[in-house]
Amino acid sequence: EPGALGRRVRLSYGESTAAAYCSQMVADAVVHSWDLSRAIGADERLPDELVSFSVAEFGSYSADLEKTGLFDAPVEQPAGADAQTGLLALVGRTA
Repeated sequence: EPGALGRRVRLSYGESTAAAYCSQMVADAVVHSWDLSRAIGADERLPDELVSFSVAEFGSYSADLEKTGLFDAPVEQPAGADAQTGLLALVGRTA
């Protein structure tokens, strides 16, 4: 439906546009795909485009993610870390 992504949606933490919420869900799915890959011993490498998208999405509010109880606190990135390691650090994971 035209204009649907611009509509406001009510979420557990407040209101957002549907487009912003979709972006959050994509970034969340990217991180959880890494979780699943690690858990089953599969290739953990994420596509660069999705890593960049997720860093841009989570970067502005990564410190607040811990407050939701769904993510651990951000961890320090190792020196010279690649983008994927940086993304994982934002959401409390270590590669």
